Amino acid sequence: MLYNLHKMKLIGKIPLLIICLLIGISLLGSGYFLGSQSKVSTLVASPSPLAENGVFNTPAPSPMYASGYVEAVSPAPTHIAAPVVKNQPDAVPAPTPVPKGVSLSIDPTNTTATVGQMIPVYLKMDTGSDQVTEAEIHVNYDHNKIELVSVAVGSFLPVTLVPQSHDNNSGLVSITVGSSSGSPASGVGTLATFTFKSRIPGTAFIQYAGNTRISSLNKTGNSLTSSTGATITAN
Repeated sequence: MLYNLHKMKLIGKIPLLIICLLIGISLLGSGYFLGSQSKVSTLVASPSPLAENGVFNTPAPSPMYASGYVEAVSPAPTHIAAPVVKNQPDAVPAPTPVPKGVSLSIDPTNTTATVGQMIPVYLKMDTGSDQVTEAEIHVNYDHNKIELVSVAVGSFLPVTLVPQSHDNNSGLVSITVGSSSGSPASGVGTLATFTFKSRIPGTAFIQYAGNTRISSLNKTGNSLTSSTGATITAN
């Protein structure tokens, strides 16, 4: 009997336990739901970066876009390499002029005449860069066709150092002239005038002999570097 009564008490308490268990479960579920709702509310309450007060926020324009237009972007500075300067060859200095020596000539170089005509020719000197003090002149000529008539000393070297001598049989004339004291000759001038007479028709030569010598101031030896002759043609 006691057992039955005790059993009945337990059976009477079962619904109460079930009710308490259900209430507990319900409360636990409500707490979880409230917590989740709080989190959701928090998420909803936080405005989206794209919406504020129901209006979508437009992101700040990119530097490439301003006022709806594409901005010009300055290009990165281009590095320009410095020009390569090639080594220039050293300037070649102008050659130093070689001092011009003394030259002799006969003027005119070619003369046409008739048989028996007198023909003057002029012995010329160009001192170049020299200052000439003396000229020992030796001239050969074609004595078969022309003969020497006279010799006159010029003004370029006016002093007769050795009087003229000539031989119409051998065709040679010589004379030595010099400068006035302290006045050496420089430039171009006439040493002497030779007058010839044509003997027969034909062309006769007149030329400086190899033993002609020129003396220059502050130099030793022969200063003569070149000489040119002349011709006389008789008809």
